[in-house]
Amino acid sequence: MEDVSSLILPVLADSSQQAVNLNSNEIVELTEEIFMPIMLPMEYGHLSVHDNPIECGCSMAWVVLGSFFLNRIGGECKDGMAFQDLDPEIFQDLCVERDPPEEGDYSTWIASRPIGSVSTRRKIEAGSQKRLSS
Repeated sequence: MEDVSSLILPVLADSSQQAVNLNSNEIVELTEEIFMPIMLPMEYGHLSVHDNPIECGCSMAWVVLGSFFLNRIGGECKDGMAFQDLDPEIFQDLCVERDPPEEGDYSTWIASRPIGSVSTRRKIEAGSQKRLSS
């Protein structure tokens, strides 16, 4: 995937209220390195990534565990589950290494690997489904 942040950042430089629509762009991963620079200037803005085959693995734990980002993004996982319905406790337990160097600095302690094993993906899906039915 091309680094979309380099294409979008100049547009966002003048306003913190931008709505960025990246719907239907075949985005498969919301990595912090690419998408955080797009979202940080959005004091009141919104990023929309609906209709993309996004794998909701550890690479997007920074979104799920960070309310600033979760409140400013609209989209769903490849299986149709909205980002806001993902269970943060599952991401905390399965994706976050212990003893972070700085509290709140997810970039240095989120496992860089995607959640690849079937059992781990099932735990995330089961935890999120359980949260929805509560």
